[in-house]
Amino acid sequence: MIMGTGRKTVVDITPDKSLIQKLGLAGYRTEQAISELIDNSIDARYGGRAEGIDVTLDFAGRTISVADDGAGMDVGGLRGGLTIAKAAGPGDSKLGRYGLGMKSACSALGRSFSIVTTSEKSDREHLVQYDEREWLNDESMTWKNFEVASSRKARPWSGTTIQVSDLKVPLYTNQASAFRKSFGIRYGEYIRNGMISLRVNGRECSAEDVPVEEGSRRELQIELPGGGRIRGWIGLLKKRSVRGDYGMHLYKNNRLIRAFDKFGIRPHPSVSRMVGRVDLDHVPVNFHKTGFIEDSPEFREAREGFRTCPDVADMVKRSTSRQAQAPSVASVISRLAGDAPGGRIRSRMSAAGSRDLLRGAGEFRMRAGGQSVDVVFEDGGKGRLYGVEAAGDGYKITINRESPVFGAVGNPLFLIGMVCLEAGEILKDPKKYDGFLTDRNASWCRFVERWSQRRPAPAGRRAQEAIILPEKYSLVAELLDLHDHLKEGFEFGFQFTALSTLSPFLHNAYRTTTYNLETVRGAGQLLHDMILDYAGGRFRVFLNPRSEQAKLMKLSEGERFIIIREFSRTPTATWASPAKAWADMLAEMRRDTLQISDDEPGNVLDYMLESDLVKEEKVRAAARHKNILPAAEWYLDRAYE
Repeated sequence: MIMGTGRKTVVDITPDKSLIQKLGLAGYRTEQAISELIDNSIDARYGGRAEGIDVTLDFAGRTISVADDGAGMDVGGLRGGLTIAKAAGPGDSKLGRYGLGMKSACSALGRSFSIVTTSEKSDREHLVQYDEREWLNDESMTWKNFEVASSRKARPWSGTTIQVSDLKVPLYTNQASAFRKSFGIRYGEYIRNGMISLRVNGRECSAEDVPVEEGSRRELQIELPGGGRIRGWIGLLKKRSVRGDYGMHLYKNNRLIRAFDKFGIRPHPSVSRMVGRVDLDHVPVNFHKTGFIEDSPEFREAREGFRTCPDVADMVKRSTSRQAQAPSVASVISRLAGDAPGGRIRSRMSAAGSRDLLRGAGEFRMRAGGQSVDVVFEDGGKGRLYGVEAAGDGYKITINRESPVFGAVGNPLFLIGMVCLEAGEILKDPKKYDGFLTDRNASWCRFVERWSQRRPAPAGRRAQEAIILPEKYSLVAELLDLHDHLKEGFEFGFQFTALSTLSPFLHNAYRTTTYNLETVRGAGQLLHDMILDYAGGRFRVFLNPRSEQAKLMKLSEGERFIIIREFSRTPTATWASPAKAWADMLAEMRRDTLQISDDEPGNVLDYMLESDLVKEEKVRAAARHKNILPAAEWYLDRAYE
């Protein structure tokens, strides 16, 4: 509706002073926030000459700084750099495009920051200092009187140094070396082409290359219907990644936006050798450049064009088929047949490992019945285990990967080996065994049926999730979407526990909300990154927190944390039983990472016992497993008082 003309009221829509602080809640990881500052340094390269950039993590002084010897800024340039949403013009290829990165990155890293800058031809250098507490509490400080101090240069130089202090993020052992490797991937093109030299704590970052199998790399040039173009390459890792380090590095303007993104491919162990680089220069990114805007038509078109590219489809097929277990199968067959010397063959493995081996099994050839025979795999539902059929002038052996018989063996290679030996006997005289195969497949099915009746199904994730838990015991509502997202895309075992399920039963106020996750050893970083990518704006995520991180959590007001801990065993369900969750909460309290009172475990236990959510013997068993039985007994002895 268009209103008629009348009186107009002029209103002041100057942003609230808390805007800078709120920009820091963009969900950056420390590495991503520092990358924003490095981007600005790269944009400030002067006259096309090589630029030096130094990142310093000062563990003693608790500061983070990024310094460059680029073009620097005069007062006008500094004013533009500090102005929120002062962006690059249309078509500008600079990494910093939205005028938000520097402010949001500094605010994400710490509560105070300073900027010192000067240009090459100027005889003066300029200093800006920002302190979050002073800015918010001093009413005399406004957007219109931000102070820039200028002084004469003590030496000839140009560039910019940004130092962040009063940190909001942790600094920890090995962080510098981890950043060197990560920045080597992120800025590899700039380093390789001599455009920049990048150092972290004085040591050079080297351009990191992905090790691909010789001859597997293919260059990509994909023209899209909308006029955009995808450039890059795809290839196969020499070994499949069990940590999720496969997929595409997505770039914009030679800057890595997302590493190991499952762009255009379905996350699955069967394609865990596929890697590559995709340049999406025409696709918009979010304002802090941690991801592309996936709902944009440019991104959707690019993803579909990549997925349907014949070279990509062929590489997906090769990634799957090249996982063929022919050498291992041949080894098993030889040993079962007594043709090879003895030696230990791994007979037991995790259910996930067994599935990966089976899904990765590809076509191979073997000698059987005096002839060379193809062994192929099919997905034939719950029907027969295997068949022997005529193929051209000879025969082939077809093995059904979906047969329930594979669920009864620890290592699927043993069953494949047994089938191949059995089929080899059949192929000595196929006509003689005409009716044998039908009876043999039926006997395999009867074996599995008897096996499953004698041995109860293991309490794995699916079995546990089918149990109907008592009323009022579930995940906290804000974790439900995250749980479903992880369940669909995370390939390893995980479990929400402690306050993830017990928060509804806590009565006293506490300053921080801490949810806990367990996963298997080695999978924590992948889980950490998935949570940040999906829900980074809602939570701060810590992996195996150390003492300094625990202290930071104590000092944080109104924060929501997710703590990830890695254990050697695989969790048996995606969220814990009441008894285990209570024992985990007590264990976390003893680690001094939960901000709740000492009375709370007793209050929660009383409620859970009275509501018949737990049994005392279950609580004792869970506490014994966590090696905290004496502490649990103290609360159990006082229950119902």
